[in-house]
Amino acid sequence: MSLVQTLKTFAGIVGILIVFILGALFTFFIQSSSQAPIQSAQESQQGLQLSQNLQASIKIMPTYFVSNPTLSASSSLSTKTEISSEDKAAISRLFVQILARVEKESFCSGGSYEVAPSYRFNDGQRSIAGFSLHSHFACKIQKEQLDAYSAMLSDMDTIANQSGYAILNIPALEPNYEHESENFKAHQRHLYQNIINQANALAKDYSAILGKQCTPKRIDFGQSARAPMMRAMASDMTIAEAGGAAPTPNMKATLPIIQEGREFSASANVSLECR
Repeated sequence: MSLVQTLKTFAGIVGILIVFILGALFTFFIQSSSQAPIQSAQESQQGLQLSQNLQASIKIMPTYFVSNPTLSASSSLSTKTEISSEDKAAISRLFVQILARVEKESFCSGGSYEVAPSYRFNDGQRSIAGFSLHSHFACKIQKEQLDAYSAMLSDMDTIANQSGYAILNIPALEPNYEHESENFKAHQRHLYQNIINQANALAKDYSAILGKQCTPKRIDFGQSARAPMMRAMASDMTIAEAGGAAPTPNMKATLPIIQEGREFSASANVSLECR
């Protein structure tokens, strides 16, 4: 075979390869171009995605209240340098009366007491400066028992002041919400249902605005759906008495001003799909 024929054969093979490669590239380009509109159409078929945060709140009354009244030494007892057998007997009678009054109610327990000397030191010498007295009660009061609780405190205050050995200290009432109670859970379900109703109303509004069919696809309550307690937004009461302050003689124990209850809230992120 001559050199000319060899070159022609080689050129022919190269030409065939070039045509094959160009053809393959053309086919790939056409296929890629034809697939792009299909992918965009699939994405558009998913519809318009919208999201919005919603919030609802509800007021709940406390299930009960807790308080821990205490008795401490009067100024007379706290400055005595010694106590006699008569003093000890008088203090014992004081607590007999206090306990008898507390036992008339069903919402307080406790009442044991301790009387102990307090000391001062001067030039390394220790001497009695007076005597301290400690006693406390644990009280769990239902709302309907608040008047009885107030009357009991007034009687305890009178007994303590008449004895001359003790004073009554009245701490603030603390509201308690039993988060595991059926009543609280019912309020919680009502709160979540409120948000679901808002989501449905929101979907209806957007359907009218956009001229599309909008539906809630996801309602994410986040932590509020898992937590046993909803977030507290405001105080449920104003305490009328000064917590822990020693009352004056013949004082009338005051009660908290019960308002409409504590406001709890829950929030959720709502995703809408409009087609």
